[in-house]
Amino acid sequence: MAFSIIQNNPSNIQNSRVSPNQIITEDDLYIPPEFKPMDIGGNQMDYTITKNGDNYTVEWETRTAPNFSYPDDDSMGVSASAGGSGDYAYLTSPRPRYVPLEIDGNIHFSGERFMVRAVIRNLREDPNNPAAVPANAIGVKASLRNHTAIKLDPDTQERTISAGDILIGQNKSVQWLVKATETGTHHICVDVADIYKNQWEGCADVKAIASPRVNIMYIVPQYVTRGEPFDLVAEITNPMELTVKDFSITLAPMKNIYLFASESAAKHVGDIAPRETKTVSWRLVSGFSGEVVGVAFETIYEGGPVGNNATGANDTCFNGVQDAGELGVDCGGVCTECLPDMGIFQNDILFALINENGQN
Repeated sequence: MAFSIIQNNPSNIQNSRVSPNQIITEDDLYIPPEFKPMDIGGNQMDYTITKNGDNYTVEWETRTAPNFSYPDDDSMGVSASAGGSGDYAYLTSPRPRYVPLEIDGNIHFSGERFMVRAVIRNLREDPNNPAAVPANAIGVKASLRNHTAIKLDPDTQERTISAGDILIGQNKSVQWLVKATETGTHHICVDVADIYKNQWEGCADVKAIASPRVNIMYIVPQYVTRGEPFDLVAEITNPMELTVKDFSITLAPMKNIYLFASESAAKHVGDIAPRETKTVSWRLVSGFSGEVVGVAFETIYEGGPVGNNATGANDTCFNGVQDAGELGVDCGGVCTECLPDMGIFQNDILFALINENGQN
């Protein structure tokens, strides 16, 4: 004996009893043709689908009590059972398991670690019918989909994580610590399934940009004389596509090279636009005379963020101005994309000179 259901479009039909081979022609139910009828053991059943215009006739045998699994969209669920006074089918309410992805910020440096969190929400309304497709998500597992540019970090983490059972109205979350190994916009997805072979997915985009850097060129005189001041000039170029915010550079202590008079080691450069070069200089004095053949000191520079760091970024602009926390958003054309906090970086440079007596 077979069930035959013809569907037209979604409606409020729920828990409606139908007879074997009955054709439902009212505004009853929309079933996408890619549905997968399965028996209670999770085995796919033999079935046929006949299309007539915008309608589909679905027929399957009722040797066992079958379940049905649909894509997580606006479709309706169907279950059928054999037993009792006869064969019957139920038209049930939608049964989505909503899986949004939460990513700690939508823009990161390549190589920077960040968290990907999948929140699995069981939003299905209980049809209060034991013959209907189970309302609770049983034995749920979430798996971070393989991506050539998004890697687990550390790689000892499990890619597939069990979330257990998710009851009606309940939320559960799983998470992974990852890093981007390539620049560009990457589509991250998590696949979710339960023991009934219901499957869903959640996806989100994250942008990975080149690791933060500035290029610094140092200019010093060819010769210096003991006790006579000279200038060390630094040309600082931002090679990135994003603005470096509130940049400063500090000269570390040097052997036999001293800051002249009230000269400060710390220099505030300010914002450096993409491909912009700014210049700073220090007034120095040498402890001996000689030819400058290189540099033997270290600079430490700190680049502040545009906005704040990538964690907890907002996705909207409130006032047309890029405020803290607003990363990579459209602020009416007056703000640029934001960098996560650059932190503190070191730049080692060689400074050496040969004094007039041949001693280094």
